[in-house]
Amino acid sequence: MTTFILQQKRQGHSLLETLGAVSCKLQRMLDKHHQRRQLLRLDDRLLRDVGLDHEQVKMEVSKPFWQ
Repeated sequence: MTTFILQQKRQGHSLLETLGAVSCKLQRMLDKHHQRRQLLRLDDRLLRDVGLDHEQVKMEVSKPFWQ
């Protein structure tokens, strides 16, 4: 842990900045997960409106949350 903090300070990032960046990354991952689940609820008409088909939705939803 000490090494990590020292390395962060050498790079000009405080621990608070690093935690903020990690928090933002986690929030983006959760947002993607939620949006992918919402895609499953769209009917054929709405999928056509956004330019997707069921196969594309299945591929998108099957991705891990970190991608």
